[in-house]
Amino acid sequence: MSERLRLAIVGHTNSGKTSLARTLARNARFGIVDSEPSTTRDAETILLRADGLPLAELVDTPGLEDPIRLRDHLHAIATGPRDEGPGLIDRFLASPEAAGRFLPEAIALRALLEAHAGLYVVDARDEVQPKHRDELYVLRRCRRPLLATINFAATEEGRRGAAAWREAFADAGLDEVAEVDACRFDLEAEQDLYRKLAAKLDRFRPTLDRLAGDRARRARDLRRIAARNALAVAVEASALAESVPRDDEAAATAARLRLVERVRTLERRAATALLGSFAFPEGDLEPFEVDQINGGFGYDVLHIDSVKRRDVLAGAGTGAVAGVAAGAAIGAKVEAVTGWIAPGASTTLLGLGGLVVGGATPLRRALVRRLRGLREFSLDESDLATLVHRQLDLARRLLRRGHASLQPIVAPPRDISRSATPAEREAVRSALRAIRAKVPPDPDRPTASAASHERLIERLSSALANVV
Repeated sequence: MSERLRLAIVGHTNSGKTSLARTLARNARFGIVDSEPSTTRDAETILLRADGLPLAELVDTPGLEDPIRLRDHLHAIATGPRDEGPGLIDRFLASPEAAGRFLPEAIALRALLEAHAGLYVVDARDEVQPKHRDELYVLRRCRRPLLATINFAATEEGRRGAAAWREAFADAGLDEVAEVDACRFDLEAEQDLYRKLAAKLDRFRPTLDRLAGDRARRARDLRRIAARNALAVAVEASALAESVPRDDEAAATAARLRLVERVRTLERRAATALLGSFAFPEGDLEPFEVDQINGGFGYDVLHIDSVKRRDVLAGAGTGAVAGVAAGAAIGAKVEAVTGWIAPGASTTLLGLGGLVVGGATPLRRALVRRLRGLREFSLDESDLATLVHRQLDLARRLLRRGHASLQPIVAPPRDISRSATPAEREAVRSALRAIRAKVPPDPDRPTASAASHERLIERLSSALANVV
C-alpha cells in the first residue's frame, strides 16, 4: 500500500488554519471556527478524498501563541551555533516546557515533524510583525517543506495585505506563495495551491494532481447538478394548478393558499437538496421573513398577502385562441396569483402567473373545466423563469462559498430574472418552452414527478449548466 500524503497546517493563532482545512476538505463541520483566538487546542486530522478514496491527510494544529519566547528558548537549549535542525526540536519536545507554557507550539511542531510538508498559514488582513519571522525560524528547524499560504485574500482588504505578505515571504526566502480564501472559494486558487505543493513534493505529485483533477471535475458536476435541480423545479412547478367553482370565493382563497404553499414547499425542498449536494448544512440558508428581503431563497418565501388576481392566457396557437374566445363568451375567466417582493410592499418574492395553454389536450381540458364553471390558478412562463433563475443564482453563490464561511446565505438581488445575463435568460427561456410543451398545468393531475421526465431534464441540463 502506497504511503499517504500528510500535510500539517501551521501558523499563528487565529490565522484561519481550521477554516482552510474545512474548505480544502469540503467539510463545514470540521473543527471549531470562531473569531476568538486559540479555539483549536489539539491536532486534528481530516482526510482529503478523490473519487471517494482517501488520498491525503490534513492535520490542523493549534496556533503558535508565543513564537518570540520559543525562539529564545531554543537558543538557550542549543548545544552550539550549528545546532539548528530537527535534533534541537526533538530536545525541545522532550523538555518540560513542551508540556507547559509552550504546549500549543509543541503540538504544532510535532505534527509538522510527522508530516511530509506544511502549509504555513497567515491572515492576509493581519499586519506583518516580528513574531511571524520568529514563527518561520522555529518551523524551519523541522526541515520540512513549507508552502506560504495567505488566507482570506479575496477581499479588497485581503488583496492589499497579500502584497505586503508576499514581500515579507520573499525576504524570508520563501519563493512559492499560495493565495486562498477559506470563506470566498476560488477553484483556480485551490488548483494553484496544489500545483505549488506538487513542485515541493515531487514524490506526491500524482496524488496532488489527482486531488486537483477531482476538485475540477466536481465543480463541473455541481454545475450539472444545479442545472438539473433547477429544471426539476420547473417541471414540477409547471404542472401545478388549482381549480375551484367560479363563484365560490372561499374556495378561491383556499386554492390560492394551497398553490402558494405547494410552490413554497417545492422551492424549499430544491434549495435544501442543492445545499446538500454542495456539502453545506441546511442551517446556512437564512430563514427570511417576507418583509426583510428583496427576493431570494428562504423558508418563508411566500405570504398570503402577496396573492393577487390577474387575467392571463398565453402560449396558445390560433386554434387555441379561438377556443379561449369561445370560453370567454360564456363568461369563463382564468385567474391567477402573482407578486414580487419589495421592501414594505404587500407583493412577495414568488410571482405566480396565469394558465399557459401548451396544446390541444390541455386547452380542451381547460375549456371543459370552464364550461363546468371552474376557475384556475397556475404559474406562467415568467413565473417559472423566476424560480429557475433563483435556483441558478443560489448555485452560483454556493460555488463561490468556502466551507468555513459563517455568514448566512442571504437573498439574491431583487428581480433576479432581470439581472441574469442574456445567455442565461435565453437558456432558461429555451428550457421552459420545452418543459411547457411536455408538462402543461393541470389541476386534474396532483403533481408532475421530475423523475417521470428524467430524459427531458437530462437533455436540457447541459445547456443550462453552461450558464451556472
